[in-house]
Amino acid sequence: MSKHAALRAEIIHLSSAILQQKQLLVEMQNNLQTLREQLESAVYPVLTLPAEITSEIFGHCMPGTNFQNVMKVMEAPTLFTHVCRAWRQVAICTPMLWTRIEVSALHSWPAAKAWVERARNLPLHLRVRGLVDDFALADILRPHHGHIRRLELHIDINGLQTLSSLGHCMVQQLHILTPTEPRWSNEAGLDRIKLFDSAPLLQSVYMHGAAPSWVVLPWQQLFRFEASYNTLAECMTILRLMSSLSECTLWVQFAGEEPNLGFLSHPQLQHLTLKSWKVDEDAGADLLLRHLTLPALQSLTIRDAASSLDKNAFHAFLQRSAPPLKTLLLYPQVRGNQSGLDLVLSPPLTLLEITVLTLSNPSLGFLTAFFESLRRRSDFFPELQELTLVCRRLTQDREIPSASEIVSMAGTSITSRADLVGCARLLSFRVIANESRSFYKESIFGFGPMLLFNKLKASGMEIHLGTEASSVM
Repeated sequence: MSKHAALRAEIIHLSSAILQQKQLLVEMQNNLQTLREQLESAVYPVLTLPAEITSEIFGHCMPGTNFQNVMKVMEAPTLFTHVCRAWRQVAICTPMLWTRIEVSALHSWPAAKAWVERARNLPLHLRVRGLVDDFALADILRPHHGHIRRLELHIDINGLQTLSSLGHCMVQQLHILTPTEPRWSNEAGLDRIKLFDSAPLLQSVYMHGAAPSWVVLPWQQLFRFEASYNTLAECMTILRLMSSLSECTLWVQFAGEEPNLGFLSHPQLQHLTLKSWKVDEDAGADLLLRHLTLPALQSLTIRDAASSLDKNAFHAFLQRSAPPLKTLLLYPQVRGNQSGLDLVLSPPLTLLEITVLTLSNPSLGFLTAFFESLRRRSDFFPELQELTLVCRRLTQDREIPSASEIVSMAGTSITSRADLVGCARLLSFRVIANESRSFYKESIFGFGPMLLFNKLKASGMEIHLGTEASSVM
């Protein structure tokens, strides 16, 4: 074969091979297209679920918070709308996913508006943080104010004024948190703000940084109220305004010499918590009780009261009120060489049907008398079921009894109490030291007391001896 013939034969062979490869490539491309079509037409098991089931699953995947920030696209419910068309459609058509709304910036208003629309007619929970433009918030809320049940406003005074006269609103819970410096005062030169023309369902209000006297609300219908930064005079005003109040928490701020506060009897108040915003050696939140009569009071908590809690004033309060008190929690501040909490251990206090009693930093003399009466007398706190004593340290403390000293004093009395006839059975006894220490030995409390308390625990009584975090029991 000549050289030219050989070359022609090689060309023909290569051309034939290329043609075969092209045909094979076409076949592979056809197969690929067929597989893609099959994949697109395939139905994933999760997409075979009825929309109602998928919607219910979405509801259980929501973050465990009261509100969802509308700008967090990588969290539910917005995340559901970015997975596929089917999920997006289900999510958008599930109103319950869009009812807890938090708005924290001006550029988030369009998203907030979309959320409100998706919630349709379901009750709304709305939190607003930070800057608010003049009328954006009011414009969004006004068409839907009949569906708002909880409204939290973390905004300044100017922002709050833009919400004036939202009209008829069905809100049940209202939180107003404004910057505390400068605090609202009569010197601020502001007009009173009327948030709603009417709010017939409003029952609970929390205010921080603003005095209630500067906001027009249906105060007389409130059942629950909490406020901070209030002087004693403002606290008295609050209680006078809210004649139907059942539960109240007040953070008291002391402003020097208080004017004549007079006296107030509140026949509806059942649960009262008093806290001092700034503890003063001679002034505590408990001072408010000197001006009150609360005949319906069932639970009383006083935190950060003056270290020199006036036991006679407290005794007089109980005599005036004769309350059906069930829970009494006292947490006075103790400083330096002060002797600790002391109360008048006689009626009416000791005859009250108190079931839960917590005393912090009790004095040695008070505890000695307390445990002696608890051991011998069935008419001494006759309904007591839970007793907690809080002190500053586990071991020796010169000013007030330490946890180890309290345990030593209490063992015999708690054991004898269980044998008394005519009084309730003590179900829980706790001694808690305000220490961060997490490890300690039973020997801190002594062998004898520990033997008694182990027997009490074996009988079914709850025993906690140690710190808040851990107990030797």
